[in-house]
Formats: sequence, C-alpha cells, structure tokens
Amino acid sequence: MTEIFGCRAAKLEGNAHPQELTDAYIDIYEKCRNSGYTPVIVAWSELLEETIEDNYGEYGRPEDFRHAVLSADTTNGKAIFEKYFDQIKAMLEDSGEEVTGRGGHCFTAGNALAYREGCVLYMVYVPTEKPWEIFAWLPFGGWNDCPDTQDMLSMSRYWYETYGAVPAFLTSDMLEFYLPEPIEDKETAREIAREHCAFCSDVLVMGGISPVASEILHADVWSFWWD
Repeated sequence: MTEIFGCRAAKLEGNAHPQELTDAYIDIYEKCRNSGYTPVIVAWSELLEETIEDNYGEYGRPEDFRHAVLSADTTNGKAIFEKYFDQIKAMLEDSGEEVTGRGGHCFTAGNALAYREGCVLYMVYVPTEKPWEIFAWLPFGGWNDCPDTQDMLSMSRYWYETYGAVPAFLTSDMLEFYLPEPIEDKETAREIAREHCAFCSDVLVMGGISPVASEILHADVWSFWWD
C-alpha cells in the first residue's frame, strides 16, 4: 500500500473502540497541522484496492493520476452539489419536525464494516496540507451513486472551506468526515442536509431533510455509506 500510494502509514489496533479510534485520529490530526501531511484512517481491503486501481484507469501510474486530478479545477464544488441536488430533489421531503441534534461524535466505519470484512486499519499520512487532496492519493468513489474522484475532490474542498469538514476515514464503501467545529445552527444544519442528500442519496432512508439535519447538528462526524 505504501509503495502504491507513496504515503507513510502505521497499522492501527484492530479491536479499538470507535471512540478510541476517533480520539487517536483527532490527536494525530492536531499534531499534523502545518506539517505538510494530512492523516486519514483507511480500512484496507481487497475490494478497496480493486476500486482504487479501477480509478487509476487509463492513467496507469499513480503519479500520472495525481497530476491529472490535481491539475483540474476544484473550485466548483458548490456547482457540483447543485448538479447532484437537481438529480434527487424530487425524492426530498421535509416533515418540518424539530431538528434535535442527535449526530455522531465518533467514527462508525471501523465498527460497522472494517472488522467484519477482515480489513486492516491504517493511519495514512498523505503528503498534503489540503485535506480534500487526499483523494488524489487514495482515489475513492465512482461506483453506484457515489461521486467520482474528481467530483469528490471539489465537493470535499467546498465542505472544508465552508464548514471545516475533513475527510478522515474511508473503507471500500464508507466515508466519514471530521468537524473540528460542529454545526450549531439549526437552519444551517437544514441547508447542509440538502448537500448530504445530494452527496449520498442513501441518507434519504432517514426520512427526509429534518432527520438528516438532526444527524448534522452538534455532530463531530459526518458519515456516508453507499449501498
């Protein structure tokens, strides 16, 4: 893995409690500020490896892929969200129920899937101080309704620059963001809920905008799973 991606990595304890894993990430994230690196937890599996190799596609070498995606425009994240939103807006509902703030405070990906699939957890140190650029080294997405890697860079950049959201944990089909400063305003949570639905339409199973907004309010972690 380190040879393919050119990133330093350290193996993590496989049976760590989700909160312990989250605390370890936050500690390392804070230590890596202004260091030239961005940490991300990766649940390494054969399926994730196949997905990443597929994303390399015609580029062949990881270096060529990185050059291509990092040379492209990544300032268009808001427009991409609007494009995805137009595709799912007919399915959106808003019951108008109270936004209560029941979102998560620790990563769920490791607990939910990584161990069950026999994955190995690593803390990967990606050589960039721009968190959205981790996908140039770990090309994630592009299957089912999951945004492709190029859109993922742009959308993640928009979320980082607007809300401070950092892509922090990925598996073969899950992605979680860490928020150093959670969203505390209910109306802002509702607006972001629309973006969450556009980013991952599977979150619509929660029942509409208000339940999704409740998962966002006060949450340190945003979790996404593409079926």
